[in-house]
Amino acid sequence: MLTINERRVGEGIILDLQGTLLFPDDDVALLGVVSRCAGNGGRLVVLDIAGLTRIDAAGLGALIRSQNLLASLGGELQLVNPNKLVGAILRRTRLDSVIPTFGVEPGNQERSGGQGAIRTSAVAQVNAPWWSALWSDETA
Repeated sequence: MLTINERRVGEGIILDLQGTLLFPDDDVALLGVVSRCAGNGGRLVVLDIAGLTRIDAAGLGALIRSQNLLASLGGELQLVNPNKLVGAILRRTRLDSVIPTFGVEPGNQERSGGQGAIRTSAVAQVNAPWWSALWSDETA
């Protein structure tokens, strides 16, 4: 079962995901919340996936559909804090090179993906200045 807690930080919306992202209910729930955020003007949606314990193909599809929805409205989806299991799935499917993914695990503030490791604080300054305070080296 998926639990989603929403909070607004600056110009972005952070959705904290806890539990599973599985077919048939969890993927639909995520899409519903992302659609509502986009409908309310949220153009940058950050999914904090540290609390995801399992994800299946439908869950991965929900991430892609969420990204496509936001992109069609001029927005962006980002993932932060994947745990080891979810991070491995994102890397294996190469989804981490399609959806910007930050933070390999707590305490390791590097970007995951095919372009090599980049300090999160440097990426935040370029891509999302409003959240640089949340993920800077000072908060690690």
